[in-house]
Amino acid sequence: MVHHHPQEGKPFNNIANTFLLQEEFSKALEYNVKALDIQNSKLGEISHDVADTYMNMSSVYRMMEDYDQARDYDEMCTDIEAKLELD
Repeated sequence: MVHHHPQEGKPFNNIANTFLLQEEFSKALEYNVKALDIQNSKLGEISHDVADTYMNMSSVYRMMEDYDQARDYDEMCTDIEAKLELD
């Protein structure tokens, strides 16, 4: 069993952002999902890092002109941020 530190998700997000800039959208999403898996397992579903990853995924979908999917990820991000403000 591989143990990941929550910060390990950040490099995956950085790689995803590089793929986004190269317009390799499927690879960008693949690395965002890797980051999200680590973050969810180590931090739980309600964290700033998870919200940031959802925002990154929204950016990918926006670049792909899939605005409905982008909006869904934007909403997931804002829902998490709102819950964190309540704590």
